[in-house]
Amino acid sequence: MDMRISGTLNAYANYSVRRNNTPVTKGRNQSTTDSVSVSAQAHEFSVARKAIHELPDVRSAQVSQIQARLQSGTYSVSASDVAARIFSAAE
Repeated sequence: MDMRISGTLNAYANYSVRRNNTPVTKGRNQSTTDSVSVSAQAHEFSVARKAIHELPDVRSAQVSQIQARLQSGTYSVSASDVAARIFSAAE
C-alpha cells in the first residue's frame, strides 16, 4: 500500500521566511495601514442608540403621580381610551 501524499497545496507560495522565522509577504507594500470608515447613516444610528440608552427606563415622576391618584381613588380611565391605545399599539 502506497501511503505517499501527492499534489501538495501551495499554501505558502506568497510567503517567504526571514532568518528569525517571521513571515513576510511578497509583492506587498510593507508601509500600508488598515483603515475603517463609517457611513453617515451608521454614525447617526450610533448617536440615536446612545441617546436611547441614556434615557431612564421608568418615568418616575409620571409613575408617582399615577400611584398617588390610584391610592386616592381619583384615577379613572375610560374603556374606550384603553381600547384605542391597545389598537394603536398593535399597528
